[in-house]
Amino acid sequence: MPGRSQHAAGQDGEAEQLTLFEIPGGPDMAKLQERRRDLAGRAGADATERAYAADWKRFLAWAKAAGRKAVPCSTETLELYVVGMGDEGRTLATIQRAVTAIRAVHKRLESPMPGTAGVRKLLLEMGRAGQARQPIGKAALTVDDLSKLLAEVDQTTEKGKRDRALLLLGFCGGLRRSELAGLQVADVVEAGGGLEVTVRRGKTDQVGRGRVVPIWKGPGGLCPVRAWRAWIRARGGAAGAAFLSWRGEIRQNRGITGDGIHDLVRTLAAAAGLDPDRFGAHSLRAGMVTAALQAGAAVPQVMAITGHRSVGTLTGYYRPGHAWEARNPLGKALKG
Repeated sequence: MPGRSQHAAGQDGEAEQLTLFEIPGGPDMAKLQERRRDLAGRAGADATERAYAADWKRFLAWAKAAGRKAVPCSTETLELYVVGMGDEGRTLATIQRAVTAIRAVHKRLESPMPGTAGVRKLLLEMGRAGQARQPIGKAALTVDDLSKLLAEVDQTTEKGKRDRALLLLGFCGGLRRSELAGLQVADVVEAGGGLEVTVRRGKTDQVGRGRVVPIWKGPGGLCPVRAWRAWIRARGGAAGAAFLSWRGEIRQNRGITGDGIHDLVRTLAAAAGLDPDRFGAHSLRAGMVTAALQAGAAVPQVMAITGHRSVGTLTGYYRPGHAWEARNPLGKALKG
């Protein structure tokens, strides 16, 4: 039809295809098209959406307490919020993400956006003055620290057996908390005198190629294989999440979350007399990398387990608690 746009023609073409292929007993093409659009829109966005939602919720609470209008947010209000976050000790990355979230909400609401030229200047000065913290990763758990956390676990209970297996697999496998939380029973099998853990999707593997992580037996109370056996006997081998969650004293039929793992590490750290603010779920992964490199493991050997693709990223996980805990790189060269 004269005057019809290419976009409209494309839509009609798609509708025509749906009609052409609607055959009795055949696939529901309209449903597949809808599912395709849904997947395309959600791919890689879930984590970002959750972060933006949390940032927006915090901003709404701040605006209400400050007597400021959240929508539309004025440029002055945004700049004051940025300064306030810096005073609270938020990292530059956290502040920048919050600004992006606020603007994203305004865009969706088709509301006038606050300017960001002043925000960029503020962040630059705050960074120079050291007012806003640069991101600092959680401290790596040393083997001694891990032993202290394990000593706080009651191994006579089902939950204690879960906690022990979770900590040891997380540490010995160098697993991210999302990877630990996402494990299914079928992903952990005994092989080669240890365990083979199949990580089906990771932070740097959004398409789900997966990787197999070997976990070797350890000495005494630090053996992840024995800990896994004890837990799976208590849990039962039914399909489902490898590590179940608890509500109080009651076991749930759903898996533990990444936040649940983070809280567990912090709780046990506090019980062990360690500073809980220094430790979290990421301390398990950083602990494995640090302990392995300090023990003389080759970088490619560690990367094969952790799934890191960049040496630079891996070395960012090397976090000796004290400068003198690092291995002397000249130890052999200076031997007389």
